[in-house]
Amino acid sequence: MTASPYAAFDAKWSLAPLPTANRPVFLFASAWRAGSTLLQRLICSTDEIVIWGEPYGNAGLLNALAASSRPLLAEDWLDPRHFPAGPEALHGMSGRWVANLYPRPEDLRASYRAQLDRWLQAPAQRAGVPRFGLKEVRCDVETAQFLHWIYPDARFVFLVRNPFDAWSSFKGVSWVHTAPDRVVTTAAEFGALWQHNTSSFLRWTDRAGLMLRHEDIVTGKIPLVGIGAHCGLKTISPAPLKRRLRGIDKPPVQPTPRSWAR
Repeated sequence: MTASPYAAFDAKWSLAPLPTANRPVFLFASAWRAGSTLLQRLICSTDEIVIWGEPYGNAGLLNALAASSRPLLAEDWLDPRHFPAGPEALHGMSGRWVANLYPRPEDLRASYRAQLDRWLQAPAQRAGVPRFGLKEVRCDVETAQFLHWIYPDARFVFLVRNPFDAWSSFKGVSWVHTAPDRVVTTAAEFGALWQHNTSSFLRWTDRAGLMLRHEDIVTGKIPLVGIGAHCGLKTISPAPLKRRLRGIDKPPVQPTPRSWAR
């Protein structure tokens, strides 16, 4: 098991792990048209969990939160002098040098958790569903590591599909990766996203993660009971496998040397 890149930050500032959150499930796919919605439906078939579908994905919220945390991992940046020694240090500030006065690290980390809880967990619980999660196609392993830092009991599922089949299903649409100007349209752009995400998933070695191939799910090579056990769920219904929902009207376009390049 590889240590979290955030472990050194927690140790430096003596931060105890955050409370558990009833095992949220985060599903990351290599790209669009990888079968992530099918897997999302399968996981939700137990009625124990809400898996949000790419929530506000164009805004890149998850990636932005994760990126904002990465500078914390630099060993030579934060210094104890940045933080008040105690509540009394927040009084009489006008007579001291306070240009770089920060809230304490535990407050910053808790603020990440508070935002994600309010955004993802609270609406699921209002509906009477005890657990939550999300699926995304825009996120790599660094975002997963950030989420594992915030939710130490989370489970992760990384899904990949043959890139030729995924592209044949995607070809002909233009979807936003991150607004306003990162739009995926060409085979090169799609392939770069697939390669980046897939290679990053392979760097995950913690037992909280499970790597799956879409092809193994639809052919039954991966038993649904194993996916359910990893996610801590009851029996997953196979019904979604029998009801194909494409989500877009166009049929797949079989790749050829000419069609692949455009």
